[in-house]
Amino acid sequence: MITKSIKNKTSIEVEITYSAETLEETIQRRLKNKEPMDDNIKLLYTPITEGVKSGFNIRSDRWDIALDAINKIEKSKTVTTLNVLPKEETKVEESIQAT
Repeated sequence: MITKSIKNKTSIEVEITYSAETLEETIQRRLKNKEPMDDNIKLLYTPITEGVKSGFNIRSDRWDIALDAINKIEKSKTVTTLNVLPKEETKVEESIQAT
């Protein structure tokens, strides 16, 4: 049996790459120019007095958090569909109807 290699043509094109600044170079440049270091930094910690946020606690049950959020959404939907007004607004309507 004769084997013959087949060259496949693809439409994949190579992107032009560029050389980026390393993390060490970035830190040195910012320290040298006295630039702030807080660009795009998301705080994942909380002060000790506040404790650990449940969204970041690996021991928290995220299912309970999701259920609480779903219950809040459902309550707001039922209030809007039933057109339930707070007590203050119903008193105003009753006083208008009485006159």
